[in-house]
Amino acid sequence: MTMEFTQIRKSLWNESWFTKLSSQKKALVFYLLTNLSVNYLGCSRLHPEMIASEIRIKSDKIKTYLKELEAQGIIARSEDKEWWIFVRKFFQITGGNVASRRTVKQLEKNGVVLPDGLREIVKEELIESFKKRDIEVGDEEDHKEPEEEEDEHEYDEPEEEEEDDEGKDEFGFPR
Repeated sequence: MTMEFTQIRKSLWNESWFTKLSSQKKALVFYLLTNLSVNYLGCSRLHPEMIASEIRIKSDKIKTYLKELEAQGIIARSEDKEWWIFVRKFFQITGGNVASRRTVKQLEKNGVVLPDGLREIVKEELIESFKKRDIEVGDEEDHKEPEEEEDEHEYDEPEEEEEDDEGKDEFGFPR
């Protein structure tokens, strides 16, 4: 489940961590935020050779930049056969508009399972995003959007079936 577009806050250009990056690293960060495989959690499955071919930076430099970005705490990644990459500040950079507890459940329903270490990092960033938006962790029902007045010609959407959440935490991650 990938995103059709990514909204990026203009304030990114004023972030000290971002302004210190070279032009090539900035291009890499933008690619990681907007590539065709990025999902609603800011995670992508990308091999360095694929990144290199798409942004035209040599793959050995991409590998070096990924290691440096990870050391700087800008990304988290798994170097297993899956090559998952997560932009740690994804929810802040994008405004967190798409992130919700349901996102995790929906991704897992569609077969997207993150490696354990990366899943924990994403979970921490998601919790931090909720705190910054004054959303109480674990209290999803209280934070629904206000309902709009119903149009007499609208049809009711069928209700979603509730999933069995046994064995999962409040974000839908397996325990």
